Amino acid sequence: EIIEQLNDDYRNDPAMAQAIGALELAQKAAGSAGELDAARA
Repeated sequence: EIIEQLNDDYRNDPAMAQAIGALELAQKAAGSAGELDAARA
């Protein structure tokens, strides 16, 4: 949600692009962990 609010210049900065990628990966990992917990229950 916050990422969508960033302007293109800021989003295309190499350091910011890397940070966005890390955030997206962390979100996927958190989602997978939640699914794993649900499967174990």
